[in-house]
Amino acid sequence: MEIHTLILLTIILYLTFHAYINEKTDGSYSYTKYIPKDNDNIKKLYRKIEGCLLVNKQCIKWRRSYVSAIIGTIIIFSFIHNRIPNINEALLYIFVIYIVYYISWEHFANTVSKDVEIIGKNIIKRIQKYKKYV
Repeated sequence: MEIHTLILLTIILYLTFHAYINEKTDGSYSYTKYIPKDNDNIKKLYRKIEGCLLVNKQCIKWRRSYVSAIIGTIIIFSFIHNRIPNINEALLYIFVIYIVYYISWEHFANTVSKDVEIIGKNIIKRIQKYKKYV
């Protein structure tokens, strides 16, 4: 195996483990800090609602995209091509799949999640406005 291939493989493996471990530790469960508790006051509950509305916007999409690209590349070469890719093929597939996933998640965060965030904040403002009359 050539040295540049070994270096690229090491980088790919390092990024994969780094992305996977960090996504597992703080990405997937970032919303759990917003779960209401019995002793939360109204102000804290409002902050938790606002925080929950921002979770998808604040998630780190490159890690999800990268891990998904690695998995997608493995699936494609395992089941479709029935072989192990060379380093150039692997990099090309990882790059293309990564771009597709990243653009998809960014699009979702900037369209659907943004609308949900705006609607949620407007609901909070209305509740605060009507709370004065109760």
